[in-house]
Amino acid sequence: MRKLVGLSPAPANGLGIPDAAYPLLAEAAHKVENRRIIIDSSTGGKLSPHWVASWAEQSMKAVGPNAFRGYLDSVNTTDFSAEITGAPLPALVVVGENDPATNADAMNQTWMRHYPNGQLAVIGNAGHHQMVETPIALATLVERFLGD
Repeated sequence: MRKLVGLSPAPANGLGIPDAAYPLLAEAAHKVENRRIIIDSSTGGKLSPHWVASWAEQSMKAVGPNAFRGYLDSVNTTDFSAEITGAPLPALVVVGENDPATNADAMNQTWMRHYPNGQLAVIGNAGHHQMVETPIALATLVERFLGD
């Protein structure tokens, strides 16, 4: 049996980013300061400025402007929810308690409605990037889910 794991995922019906917020995100394709603002916000503003700045720098090196902008445009407008709603696939969606956007409420309105056999896990003391904020807690959740 196959299983699906989503880590702070964009919903299948798109993010629908408000027009007022879009320039900050779009300009992050080229501006490290914008990425710093986004990372700080998406982790609940609880992490050290040094860590946030370092993560933003790493992001700029690893994700070029074309890839960043292409991903942003795709997750904002793409809607494939009709193709997956009701899928019997066991699915685990993981969010961090400090993520202001991709949080439990958002996943209950999207992922949990799409996947009737879905499970929602919220990792404490984490934001949008649990894989670097709380890697052991995340690995434990995923291993348990995949091992069932």
